[in-house]
Amino acid sequence: MSERRFKVALSFPGSKRKFVRKVAEELVGKLGKEKILYDDYLKSQLARPNLNLYLGDLYREHSDLVVAFVSADYQKRKWCMLEWRQMQAILFNMEDVRLMYFRFDNTQLPGLLPTDGYIEIGKQTPKEIANFILQRVEPHLANLSPAKKEPPKQKLWVWGTLALIVILPILLYCLLSPKPVLPLNHFLLT
Repeated sequence: MSERRFKVALSFPGSKRKFVRKVAEELVGKLGKEKILYDDYLKSQLARPNLNLYLGDLYREHSDLVVAFVSADYQKRKWCMLEWRQMQAILFNMEDVRLMYFRFDNTQLPGLLPTDGYIEIGKQTPKEIANFILQRVEPHLANLSPAKKEPPKQKLWVWGTLALIVILPILLYCLLSPKPVLPLNHFLLT
């Protein structure tokens, strides 16, 4: 992802503020407050005329990843729908990698297709949700479960074993063959 002012922009209805605030706090711990577009972090900057234009620009042009928390209340809120329109413009520019959807319920929004991927929030914690977001914007900061990480030693062991399986028969053939064989460097250099 390119370097924009914000790594993550959060779009949510006020009814989900308590949950999203906890997600934002988790993200701040890894990315810093200045990299999260969350309204409570920008109060002085958002107190202006034509906020709809300014906010739309922040979501559309100045955020690496725009995260929508979709719920029944989302489509009822004017500001959410303004942010949703910015996401549609991002899609129109074929930058879908900059969007991420979370769902509290099965609410349908204009432009949200059955083929669009999303993560169902269900019983997941704000920390788990923040970790999904981090996996998209800064994978090295995400807390991947140990089962998904493969220790480097294990990878070296696999490659070492594979090399022995290929090289050992060639060496044995060269050493034990009654007929003269090509020099060993022939096998290694070709």
